[in-house]
Amino acid sequence: MRAFTRSTSVITTALAAVFFTVGAAPSSAQTQPLVSAKASSQTKAFAEDNAELVSAMATVCGSGYSLTAADPMPLGVDPGMRLGTLFNYENSGSTSACAILDNNTGATRYMVLESCPSTGPEHSDFCDVDKGDFSQYAGPTYTSTQGINGRCWSHFTYMKNRTTGVTVFNSGMTYGWICP
Repeated sequence: MRAFTRSTSVITTALAAVFFTVGAAPSSAQTQPLVSAKASSQTKAFAEDNAELVSAMATVCGSGYSLTAADPMPLGVDPGMRLGTLFNYENSGSTSACAILDNNTGATRYMVLESCPSTGPEHSDFCDVDKGDFSQYAGPTYTSTQGINGRCWSHFTYMKNRTTGVTVFNSGMTYGWICP
């Protein structure tokens, strides 16, 4: 497994995309983030309500990515009570998938985001991992949308408060998309 180290230029670009849009006349890119036709109605509604955030997170992934899912963490929680958001993006021009774990707690937390091209632990050598103390997000992590043996990609997400030692959430494996 390799740890993914974020580049300062990627973070600066994403933050600039958010900060420079404040007070600017909305453009179609700001109000209409790219959302995959595969996205659920819940994800589409989230993208509409949070267009700038969804667009900024896609910028962190790179160009050509569209949102396939925005899952509240912990899984199953009411979206209004989310402590994190797992963003899944897919690049239609390639077989690349990107994930970002957004920190919605308002405080620095120890976070782990691991993305793998299959659902089985036997292929962990192909996983991309970002972990550390983050105030904004963990990631991006990248994997193939093709998976291994036809399986789709999966994620492991974890967040912990290092001050108290309390685990905020531990999702286990979640799936980026179900392969046809």
